[in-house]
Formats: sequence, C-alpha cells, structure tokens
Amino acid sequence: MNSDNNGASGGGNIKGFDFDDETPGINQSGKSGGASGVKKIFKIIFVSILVAVWAFILLTIYLRSNDDILETPILSDEARAVYNADKDNFIMYRIYTQEFMTGDGSLQLSTAVYAESAHEFEIGVRIAWTQLRYCEECDALYTPEQLEKQLREDSKNADKNESYEPSACMTKHNLVRASLEDRELYYTLTDSEGNVYPMVNRENRTKSINFFILNLKYEYERISFSGLYFDIENNIINRTLESSPNESSLDILSADELSADGLSADELSAEGASDNVSSGISYYLNIYDKQGGNLLFSACVYNNYIYINRT
Repeated sequence: MNSDNNGASGGGNIKGFDFDDETPGINQSGKSGGASGVKKIFKIIFVSILVAVWAFILLTIYLRSNDDILETPILSDEARAVYNADKDNFIMYRIYTQEFMTGDGSLQLSTAVYAESAHEFEIGVRIAWTQLRYCEECDALYTPEQLEKQLREDSKNADKNESYEPSACMTKHNLVRASLEDRELYYTLTDSEGNVYPMVNRENRTKSINFFILNLKYEYERISFSGLYFDIENNIINRTLESSPNESSLDILSADELSADGLSADELSAEGASDNVSSGISYYLNIYDKQGGNLLFSACVYNNYIYINRT
C-alpha cells in the first residue's frame, strides 16, 4: 500500500512519461502560429496592392509622357533635300501658335515650324484617345468639350421651349472611349482666302495599354504641308523690331511668355507695329474624325500677329 501511494505521488509522473516535456507531435505555439499566418497573408495582400498601385501610376506617367516625335522637326523628303543641298542658307522659323489645344486637352498642338526655304509648314499633334468619345448612334468622334457644348445647347433650348426634346449625345446615345475603337484622324491646312494646302508628310507613334479595366491610348504625330508662303517680312516681330528696336517690350518677353496666353492683335499692335499692316493671311489647321467627318478642332496656326523665332 505504501509503495503504491509513493508511486502515485512521486513527482506526479507516470512511468516513462514526464508532464514537463512537450507533448509529442503537438506545437505548443499553435495559437500564435495561426495568428502569425493570418498576418502574413494580409501583409502579402497589402504589398501586392501597393505594388499594383505604383505600377499603375508609373505606367500612366510613361504613357502620358510626350514622345520625342512631338517636338522634333522631321519635314518631308523634299524639304530635307533642299536642306542638304544648301545647309548654310536653309531658313526655318519656330511658330508659337496662340491656340494650341482643345479646352479639355484631348488634342494638343506642339512645336510648329515653317521651313521658308522649302515653303513647308510642320506641326506636332498629341491625341489623347482615352479622352475622346465615340458615339455609336452617330458613328462619330467627339471631344469632351463638344459634348458639354451639346448639353448647354439642350439646356438653352429647353428653357425656351418646354416641349423640347434633348438631342445631346450624352443624354440620348451610348458613348464609349475612343481608345476602344479603331478610329483615325485626318488633317487639312486652309487659309482665310479659301486655299487648301496638300499634306506631304505624316509620321506617328503610339503608346497604349489594354488590360482589364485599364485602357489608355496616346498618339503622337507630326504632319507637314507644302506650298505655303508666310509673309515673314510683315510679321509683328519683324515690324516691331524695325520700328522701335530699343523700345519694344517684345524684346524682353520670351517666346513662352508670349505664347502661353497669347497677346491679342490689338495688344501686339500697340507695342509698336505699323497700323497700316493687317494680320495678313491667316492659316488654319483643321482636325477631323476620318470615318465620321466630324470636325474636332480648328486653330489658327499663323498670321502676322503670331510670334515667330528663327531657329
């Protein structure tokens, strides 16, 4: 009896087994291990989301950054031949257009040049296809600015007539991003006297991505037109410098300052230009939806009141 009692109370151990030892096959940190696993899963998810967000931001920055073609004069083969034949006497001007984009920024103009020696005008165009909209019912492209104008017209007509039926595409039709459609633009160069000038060169580059909900497309073009004779002699800059070279405030204004907001014809004339010389012939770049024929943007790219600088 005594020996049995002693065996039962001998340190609380069963023969061959020690309660102080870890239970075989059982992880004593089971609870904390489970919590740690959940934390790791959330950490992986968080890091993955963070990487995806940064990748999206960097990709968007890349796609929206301008391609070099937008700002680098190329000119046609004929113009380059004139340049190579007499490089020292090849004359080219940088043209600082006062109108350089639509109000919504979907179409932007850049780095216009006039090769006087070859009578050729060239300009860069940036197209944000992601911002342009395609109307399925009209089978036409529109800029956001044009769609907003349609809404304003609807509002005015509705105020005048209670029974007026809205006609704006944003109200009645199905609009999708133009980047999802296979569309193309075409260009014309016309002047205030009704002349149309032929396009002689067109170069383009495209940056795009179409992945799940991410759809971005930007196109960069340089287009050239020939047969132009700009009246450089009567340009406001030349007239001003000839009339008052030491007093003209244009001497201290940079090209960027003049072209950023654009001085009006009256303001430029007040700077010392001769009153008996008008703006001369005005030249317009017109951008159309090629398939639908809809005019998307038109801008005056040169007249005698637009700033120039010989390159």
